[in-house]
Amino acid sequence: YAQALSENSFLVKETYFPNQEAWLSVSNTQEKTFYHALAPDTVSANAQVSSDQAYLYYDEAPLSPLDTRLQSKVVRLNLSTGEPLALGDGFMPMLSPNGQQLALLKANQLVIASPEGHNPREILDSSVLDGSSVHTYQWQPNSEKLWVLTAPNKTSELIIEDKPAVNTRYGNVSLIAPETLTALKLYEIDAQTGVRTEHKLDWAKLKSDLG
Repeated sequence: YAQALSENSFLVKETYFPNQEAWLSVSNTQEKTFYHALAPDTVSANAQVSSDQAYLYYDEAPLSPLDTRLQSKVVRLNLSTGEPLALGDGFMPMLSPNGQQLALLKANQLVIASPEGHNPREILDSSVLDGSSVHTYQWQPNSEKLWVLTAPNKTSELIIEDKPAVNTRYGNVSLIAPETLTALKLYEIDAQTGVRTEHKLDWAKLKSDLG
């Protein structure tokens, strides 16, 4: 059941403990926070409230020691009734600013669909990214294009003491080694045509700014 809770309410945010519920929290631009209890043994890394505050979009994946992003499901929750609507496989759902399009990642493809998940169409297949996948993305304010940052697939591992940490449930955690930083690329993608334009990043300036 979806509800707004006071700031003193008990919340296990993005954390799972045995015999306790896992909760998803998300804030909208009007500084209202919504909380939703996740299904047992699942975790969510991405959530967004629609601008009309009618729906909560989120992804939900099995609690697993392995990268679970490709097992994620996208859900739209009615914030008035608490009724969930399964929108199928995918993760990182993000509504366009005008609320008319839903972007999500599905099998490492960037897909655009209706807010109800209908008529999905692929606008970016990671197979054309030469060993990279979408690392993160963001709608532009006009809802016509998206900024997409890609990274080599190997950088999606969490590395501790030079070894991959496979016993973490945070499938979207990434540690980008400095020597591979320049392999990240920024694209501008048209949401209708899928035409992408690469924007060269000034890595020398960035490294200088970072000291």
